[in-house]
Amino acid sequence: LLVAVVIALLPIPARALTSWSPVLNVDPEEVGDDWAPAPIITPDNTAWIVWQAYDPIELDQEIYFTRWTGTSFEAKQRVNPPNQVEDAIPRASCAPDGTIWVLWRAPVDGTNYFGLASHWGGNEWTSPDTVWVDAGRYDNTDMWAVSSSEAWFVRHSRGDIVAIHRSGVGQDTTRFDLPNAAGYQPTIAVDHDGEVWAAWTHEETYPIPDRLEVS
Repeated sequence: LLVAVVIALLPIPARALTSWSPVLNVDPEEVGDDWAPAPIITPDNTAWIVWQAYDPIELDQEIYFTRWTGTSFEAKQRVNPPNQVEDAIPRASCAPDGTIWVLWRAPVDGTNYFGLASHWGGNEWTSPDTVWVDAGRYDNTDMWAVSSSEAWFVRHSRGDIVAIHRSGVGQDTTRFDLPNAAGYQPTIAVDHDGEVWAAWTHEETYPIPDRLEVS
């Protein structure tokens, strides 16, 4: 069951929010579990939700999206073309130009996972690009959309933090090596001047407390 409180998605100034609407079921036709909702608001104040759900045709997990029409949510549609792969754990971000990017996980084998990304082209989603091929099952991920051709991605990878910049067809990778420690729960953001900020939790051996780091 995936639900939303609609008043939080309407173009009302935050200071004017004094009550919440009744809870709505985003996907009333669900036939299996709905997971990991990622809401996005575009510059024209359209609310989108991206999530993971069961596909009764392919009998696997897919990434779906819907849009708020002003009175209800549209029927859900897939982000990724139909397949028989367990697509899971979506992350979503909207660029200043209104382009929505979605990142999700899909298995490579029993150990490694793809990071796949697609963006909304105005009428349909682009074919998924491979951002990485060696993620672990429990790697945390985040992303930040810059434009229709540029986005940043970050994940923790076996203790290190990996940041990936995708621009056009090119891709650059930076690994933050954390010797004798582990980084997890990474996040990433890009300011209006194009400066990129990455932050994560730095974990060392007990009893040294965890700390937050940024670069």
